[in-house]
Amino acid sequence: MPSPADTRCGVLVVVPAKNEAARIGPALEAYLVEAALRPQMGAKFLVVLNGCTDRTQDVVETLTRRHRNLNWVRYDDPIGKGGAVLAGFREPSDEPWLAFVDADGATPPADLFRLLERAQGFNAAIAVRDMSSRPLGRRIPSFIFNLWVRFLFWLPFADTQCGAKVFCRHLIAAILPRMRLSGMAFDVELLVRARALGAKFHQEPIAWSDRSGSGVRIFSTGGRMFMDLFRLRLGLTGRPVLERLPAQPDARHVS
Repeated sequence: MPSPADTRCGVLVVVPAKNEAARIGPALEAYLVEAALRPQMGAKFLVVLNGCTDRTQDVVETLTRRHRNLNWVRYDDPIGKGGAVLAGFREPSDEPWLAFVDADGATPPADLFRLLERAQGFNAAIAVRDMSSRPLGRRIPSFIFNLWVRFLFWLPFADTQCGAKVFCRHLIAAILPRMRLSGMAFDVELLVRARALGAKFHQEPIAWSDRSGSGVRIFSTGGRMFMDLFRLRLGLTGRPVLERLPAQPDARHVS
């Protein structure tokens, strides 16, 4: 059972990024500007560069010169989206809250910070996308995946895959050694393991804007996610993620 939710302010927001040079700049800038309007929240951002072969690091480094609450770590070999988030969570920091958000800016800055605020009094807060405005080609796969998750794990959540979630550090400390999935379905495992520990959740509706340029492919990525969850349900996922990740990033920037 995790410790009660921390009521102190301070959150480290992990941003996993794989070849996001074209999208991460405006997204990060918007989040950092919003953070400056809410200094009482003590938000810091950590970009985890995940096997990038483009100019993502250059874009992020440019922003670090103007924002002291932005840092990055780099892994030269790809470690998966889940691996990048978990690697960010294990980085040394003092913030009582840990969060992650996608690098494309699909979650509006105001909604991200409202989610962070709503986490107070809970162990975790997860964003729930407004599906009514999404293209049908995105809504149907999301609906099918949600049914699959409910069938396998009976999770009572309206949206497990929105790329914006907040967790109490006490909870993450208990979950990290147990995590097995490092791909796109890692969100589901986080929620499964948090629920098993008795976590108290808040679900917060947010606006959502699907962005072009995603590396996610409905059939290939979706197929891997379905199989990852099936293996997780059967206990066939192998060693914990932290044992498979490199012990340290290949490079880092810390203000």
